[in-house]
Amino acid sequence: MQIEKKYRLFSFIYLLGFPVAGILVGILFAYMLDLVNGGINSLGYQISIILWGGYGLYGGIYGFISMRKMHLSYKTHEKYKSSQNKGL
Repeated sequence: MQIEKKYRLFSFIYLLGFPVAGILVGILFAYMLDLVNGGINSLGYQISIILWGGYGLYGGIYGFISMRKMHLSYKTHEKYKSSQNKGL
């Protein structure tokens, strides 16, 4: 059951944490550009937030799919081990 709790925690991090972190990075990146270059228009802010948020979303989905494959592989391995032990 400990694996299931970790799986849920990491699922939450991948599917919610990565996109939120991407949006925050986009806001910080736009703010830094605003400080360095002078005035930046609202389209620049929107593009920065959308691009960084999209990157965070992509990273979260990719990580979730990879974790899901590992989790299913682990569960299959555990079932195989338990079926081998029953035969003894």
